[in-house]
Amino acid sequence: MLTGIAEIDILIIIVVGIFWIFDQVFNDGKFFASEEDSSEEKDAEPATGYSPDDPLGRQRKQMENCAMDNCNSLSFRNTDYCWKHQDGKPHVTDGPSWWEEGGGSL
Repeated sequence: MLTGIAEIDILIIIVVGIFWIFDQVFNDGKFFASEEDSSEEKDAEPATGYSPDDPLGRQRKQMENCAMDNCNSLSFRNTDYCWKHQDGKPHVTDGPSWWEEGGGSL
């Protein structure tokens, strides 16, 4: 008990709870945030950094495109190339498609 009087303690807990809810909704929880949860530290982290221990870094790495020119496939695992450009060379299927000018049939 805070004051020893149950009615006042309940009122204090309700007021603090309502203030906490307003802080979360309208102030993104900055009033009750600890130093570890500060948004400045989260903004200071590099957005492109990759760490094997950081799940968000791994997800960002998986969403990168293949490093090969004109390839829009996503990179394979933690490499810079997609599955068909793993050796860093153009693949047999690269080039104009059969419906484009200069493309042949397979």
